[in-house]
Amino acid sequence: MDVGISSYDGYIPKLRLSRAAIADANSWMNPALRAQSKGTRAMASWDEDSLTMAVEAGRRVIQGPGADIIDGFYLASTTLPYEDRLNAGIAAGAISLKAEVQAFDIGGSQRAGTSALLNALAATQAGMQKSALVVASEKRRAPSGSPQEMQYGDAAAACVVSAENVVARFIGSHTSNVDFVDHFRGRGADFDYYWEDRWIRDEGWKKIVPKTIEEALARNGIQAEKVSRFIMPCPFRGLAEKTAKGMGFMRAIVQESLNAQIGDADVAQPLLM
Repeated sequence: MDVGISSYDGYIPKLRLSRAAIADANSWMNPALRAQSKGTRAMASWDEDSLTMAVEAGRRVIQGPGADIIDGFYLASTTLPYEDRLNAGIAAGAISLKAEVQAFDIGGSQRAGTSALLNALAATQAGMQKSALVVASEKRRAPSGSPQEMQYGDAAAACVVSAENVVARFIGSHTSNVDFVDHFRGRGADFDYYWEDRWIRDEGWKKIVPKTIEEALARNGIQAEKVSRFIMPCPFRGLAEKTAKGMGFMRAIVQESLNAQIGDADVAQPLLM
């Protein structure tokens, strides 16, 4: 059965925080912040969190197909407000999905957004559901004056997965599981602990990602010159373009990261892009 994305939308808070303002306030203790002071980051208002943004994105995306066709609901985030309550169940009610919808919280990794999408595609392809709503939403906290305060952005993205009215057909996928520690947030911690940027870039992005892309193309029988969009949600400026060039992709197909205007929305970033 051919399945794919039949509609998509998103929600980005209206508020913006200037990176220059962050640098002005904190460069006395960290002068290196000046190098990241261009652009803005999206900032959720006082009454917004990853759950409310997910509801807003979900409402927007089902305006066309309607809530009654949704059989499965996948909510991806690492910052959901409740640890032992079904956040997806709360959002499903707010979006007005039917009571018998299968609702899932998916988290624990920056891959939660793409994992939710892959699970929805697999379940739809297997005939377990007719249509599924996938939403990825994030509102991360960062220490004041840290590089993460500059980089993080708050946003949500949503799409409907179906076998009807498909605008982006699912051809195939490939996954590489590598326990590469670039950052982590332990239980009870408010903020992520990050390793050094050069370690993350050189040993992580530059070594793991190209190999995975190469294997994905080979596994699905796709030539690089046939690809029309290249989405790589990478926080390092220019690295997506360099990776695309090294893999034989045209520079023109590299999708804008949105980092300059929104920031890095973590699990929502791939779906936003």
